[in-house]
Amino acid sequence: MKHLVHRIDLCSGCQSCQMVCAFRFFQVNNPKKARLEITRISDTETRMSVCVQCAGRPCLKACPEGAITEKNGAVRIDAKKCTGCGTCVPVCPYDGIKLHRDTGALICVQCGACVEACPVGALEMAD
Repeated sequence: MKHLVHRIDLCSGCQSCQMVCAFRFFQVNNPKKARLEITRISDTETRMSVCVQCAGRPCLKACPEGAITEKNGAVRIDAKKCTGCGTCVPVCPYDGIKLHRDTGALICVQCGACVEACPVGALEMAD
């Protein structure tokens, strides 16, 4: 399965990836609703927080509502079942689950829309 890779040496921190993600899934220009997050650490360094579809699946095991499942080898969150309790957030070793008050828990589904939107080529899909 392909996964999203962040090239910190190229990333400018512009958040274009977050904007296109939020628009694709929620039709809003709100980076807080993106399924990934770019954080500026310094003037020259950024960090991406994203679900990497890790093998241990601690989020799946932690969800008391059964809202997190595995389908075709990928973790997914059922928005209809998610109550926004946040139990999944602290167990993620990659800080890849975001919680938004309007949407509940969010994880990257590795769709690649952000890769196409990145103006500096700092994102790519890799095996």
